[in-house]
Amino acid sequence: MQTMLLPAVIAAAVDLSKEADAGIADHIVDVAAAWSESFGARLLLMTACPPPPVPVLGALDPTEITITAMHEVLRETVHHAETRLQELADRARARGLEVTTKMLTAPGHLPELISQAALEHPAQLLILGTHTRRGLAALLGSTAEKTAHLSKVPVTLLPPPPPAA
Repeated sequence: MQTMLLPAVIAAAVDLSKEADAGIADHIVDVAAAWSESFGARLLLMTACPPPPVPVLGALDPTEITITAMHEVLRETVHHAETRLQELADRARARGLEVTTKMLTAPGHLPELISQAALEHPAQLLILGTHTRRGLAALLGSTAEKTAHLSKVPVTLLPPPPPAA
């Protein structure tokens, strides 16, 4: 009979962009924290803020104004995500958990960045949230689905929380 090993590290990746639904991130962290508590595991919370793509300006040359504006947008985006990530980590720490945070700021494909970070920490379980998608978005797949296919760490995909009554 094979012995089942409980995870020592559970990783949860959340979308903390300004456009993201904060309730989904809260839900993912609450579930990950509950599982970490149940298993006696450490919790790794991560979010991605890769550099934005360079805009295509056509016949125009990039100007110092454009580069400065891009830098400011990136700075604000990272600050927002860092602040929110710390709030979520504090929420999990309030349960008595050991929590580590990681900002994924390197350029790259998000599923690969998330998969690699989970592997490096080393997590034994990766928790991601999914969105209900329709049409072309459903056909192309989500970041969570692509991460699940790439990951060498077992992945649990959580559906969005039920609507509040």
